[in-house]
Amino acid sequence: MNAPDTRTAILDLAEELVRSRSFNAFSYQDLADGIGIRKASIHYHFQTKEDLGVALVERLRRQAIAWASVLVERNATPLEKLDAYLDFQAQNCSSDGLICPQGVLGAEYNALPSRVQESYVEFLEQIQTWLASLLRKGQEQGVFMDDVPPEDQAALIQSAIQGALQLSRASGKQQRFEAVAKGLRDHVLCPVDG
Repeated sequence: MNAPDTRTAILDLAEELVRSRSFNAFSYQDLADGIGIRKASIHYHFQTKEDLGVALVERLRRQAIAWASVLVERNATPLEKLDAYLDFQAQNCSSDGLICPQGVLGAEYNALPSRVQESYVEFLEQIQTWLASLLRKGQEQGVFMDDVPPEDQAALIQSAIQGALQLSRASGKQQRFEAVAKGLRDHVLCPVDG
């Protein structure tokens, strides 16, 4: 395995382990065993686990930016963007038992290394800003109710989605997430054209 492939394999497995266990519940030995390399190879790419955590969160941020860019290229409406976001989050309710990386990192936030905390907060702010922007545009177009500031609506959506993902995972019932997503779309945001 060459160096770029090794780095990608490390990040892929680290993301899987974060989503199935948590950031603090796996070691470099777990990564080495899972990929079939020596721990020294992991240290070559990520000197510390904090470096690995920062790189992982940055990769998640880049993926989110790329995902949102596709919606811009499609010239999606605010309602289409919101539906796409809810559908994207619904993928985190899959039966494979994995949890949304935002949720698991948030749950163990106090135990994360400081630079991983900083990257995580920047990632959450990026999502908050994106949601608030699409909600503001939807309010301006008369698609969403405008009696709540878009920043507050975005915080409500993020909080409700993360809570619903946790409940769905713990109960094994994806319909719990689906009910929250439908409630957000149909009652909290009250799209005019419904």
